[in-house]
Amino acid sequence: MAKQIKIEVASGEIMYADLLEDLAPKTCQAFLADLPYENKILGHAKFSGHVLSVFTDMTLRIPECSRAYGVCPGDILYNPHTVDEPEHPHELSIVYGPAALRNIAGFAVSNLFARIHPTYLPMLYKLGIDVNRHGERPVKITAVL
Repeated sequence: MAKQIKIEVASGEIMYADLLEDLAPKTCQAFLADLPYENKILGHAKFSGHVLSVFTDMTLRIPECSRAYGVCPGDILYNPHTVDEPEHPHELSIVYGPAALRNIAGFAVSNLFARIHPTYLPMLYKLGIDVNRHGERPVKITAVL
């Protein structure tokens, strides 16, 4: 069984995601080592479409299982900023609808490393629209033991 994470948003949404350790073992390892996230800010991406973002303290600069387009709702990606100088160097992206991951330099090569369980996708979409329209909110991300 895959290792899981729990995403708790201050507005009451709780979602679980599976880590994709077979696809991105180094990214998953760095992410788990950085947890828990307490009172991080869940905001909306500027250039990518239907994407929520969280700034982390991860410092992994390895492209692994990289995607910029062809992402799906529920995908969780980490942008290692290997081809640009990052304004936000440790960005986590959570896709909730149509998206192509971008930054000011073009497509953002990002490591796909987790996927939210499909049962939570309607809640994730509603959350994404709400954050886009009404602004950011606190989020807590923890490993499920």
